[in-house]
Amino acid sequence: MFAKHLVKDGLIWRSISDKKRYRFIELTNGLKAILVSAPKSNDCNLQSPDDSGNFFLSNHFYFVTYLYSSYVHAEKEKLKLAAAALAVRAGSFQDPFDVEGLAHFVEHTILMGNKQFPAENDFDTFLNERCGYSNASTLYEYTMFYFELPNVYFDEALKRFSAIFHSPLFRDSSIIKEIKPVDCEFKDAISSDDCRVMQILASLAKDKHPLSVFTFGNSYSLVDVPQKKGINLQKEVKEFWSQYYHAQNMCLSVLAENDLDTIEEMVRKYFSTIRSAGSIITKMDLFNSSLDFPYILEFHKLYIIEPLQSGDYIHISWSLPPRFNCYKRKPSHLVSMILGHEGNGSLYSYLKRSGLVLEFIAGNEESNYDANSYQSVFLIKVQLTELGMKMLDHVVNTIFWFINQIRIKGIEKFYFDEEQFIRLYHFQYADDISPSSYCTKLASDMLKYPLEDVLIGSKIYYDFDSSLINQALEYLEPSKANFILLSQKQFDARSSQVYTEKWFETKYRVEEVPSQWLNTTSHSDYDQIYFPAQ
Repeated sequence: MFAKHLVKDGLIWRSISDKKRYRFIELTNGLKAILVSAPKSNDCNLQSPDDSGNFFLSNHFYFVTYLYSSYVHAEKEKLKLAAAALAVRAGSFQDPFDVEGLAHFVEHTILMGNKQFPAENDFDTFLNERCGYSNASTLYEYTMFYFELPNVYFDEALKRFSAIFHSPLFRDSSIIKEIKPVDCEFKDAISSDDCRVMQILASLAKDKHPLSVFTFGNSYSLVDVPQKKGINLQKEVKEFWSQYYHAQNMCLSVLAENDLDTIEEMVRKYFSTIRSAGSIITKMDLFNSSLDFPYILEFHKLYIIEPLQSGDYIHISWSLPPRFNCYKRKPSHLVSMILGHEGNGSLYSYLKRSGLVLEFIAGNEESNYDANSYQSVFLIKVQLTELGMKMLDHVVNTIFWFINQIRIKGIEKFYFDEEQFIRLYHFQYADDISPSSYCTKLASDMLKYPLEDVLIGSKIYYDFDSSLINQALEYLEPSKANFILLSQKQFDARSSQVYTEKWFETKYRVEEVPSQWLNTTSHSDYDQIYFPAQ
């Protein structure tokens, strides 16, 4: 089946409809890169800029000044864009517990000048003057940096991008200056109930487990706590960079209209100067990531949270071992496909038709929190109506009854075959995305998948494994779940003790899981719920 949809481009599988060309290289310092040459577009024929910053837009027959002309901004979407992304295999899991949020802070401060281009935010200034942009993000297991701009400026942009990583200055003034932006990002997140829920779950992780870390960082975790312990923040930043920001820990993706040989020449020229280093010991080596359950026993309780946003929600989640993140078999995806089906006769249609729910989501989102070296999260998230809140016992019972039906009946192979075909079709005829989005996805997937599967690992199904699916279903028991209820009325109505989470100051109550949720029963109207038809 794959032969109809995929073709090997060197070492990498790609869609037969994909006109881009790919090349993998590994530099002498150990940095790995995938180069992508995109076919040239006839929409806008750009020539190189002259020394004054002007360039000729031949299809429109006049000159423009790039920095000052509003016309260029109006025409931005017609320009041929290039992009690059660099993923560093170090994220919040590497935060020291005395300086929580350090990985995120390094992401900020590394951009504040380097030996080659010492001005603070020099790279952003360069991009902004040429209608480009950049961004960065810190996740649990890696940190991503990326940029995008018109292809005519790509060579110089790549040069400046590489300088960020091989010679950052980490000046004391820059360290102090970046505390406020990091603190502001945290304050922006305070109003997100999803972030607040995630931090409560982090508080349930075992002591000193990487999942317990406060990933955002703020002025208290980055300044007050270290100062009380006699820790120098600038020194911590430099040591973090020294330990993790080396070439063997980096994956680079580059997309441009240039031919592959030209792109390779640029990459080797600019990125070979990044220092290499030997093997390192991370926190991951201190935990048995494949066997240990990462949470304390209190994980298996009901948490009633005071929400900031409107609506009533119940989250039911399980932390499965990371082996269920297996990308070739995707056992959680097949379970979520049946559980989250929205057609006639589905669990969702029954609950919706009964006036109990507004939204029903099930599965593993493959975010860095849901799928990492320590766990594979399976989450059911339900938005309840007012009636659904009153009949919450029935809603929960119905969900677990249907999970049990999946366990009893099993998932037949024709579901896998159908989903495999759909995913292959979507992969073959996928819509184009922005160059920067393409590069960030490619760079992060270089950390997750073997080289030949880097384009398809997250997209398609390879093998049907009923045994692994059944093993995943065995974990989805009520007694193994964590329950979170976000409801102002329920929070106010309870009399149990109120706790306050340390970082977000979220107020919540903790109760035993109701016995009726742990003992599933059948109802006569459940005959309205059935599996998707073949």
